[in-house]
Amino acid sequence: MLFYVALRTGNRQVLKNLTYDNVVSKYEVKTLEYRGGVIVSELFSAIFENIEMLLPENYKKNLERDSMKARAVCDYIAGMTDRYASMLHNRLFTANPSSVFTKL
Repeated sequence: MLFYVALRTGNRQVLKNLTYDNVVSKYEVKTLEYRGGVIVSELFSAIFENIEMLLPENYKKNLERDSMKARAVCDYIAGMTDRYASMLHNRLFTANPSSVFTKL
């Protein structure tokens, strides 16, 4: 009922509060958000520490300074879909042998 009243009156704050309370703050959403952060952080560390082996060639331009390396790794990870990042993370960090042969 609150949703329909907010729609009729145009009260955006009510809708924002409703969304936050019923979606954003849920345990399931928070665990997914945490897992995504772990995946991105671990991918960054692994790729940055093994940049010659794990960074695709088209991102390796102008890598003479560490700040440029960090930027290249960030750009690479930022261009990934959630699914691709999850699959690459599985390939690098899990013991599942099939993940090595699965096409990314």
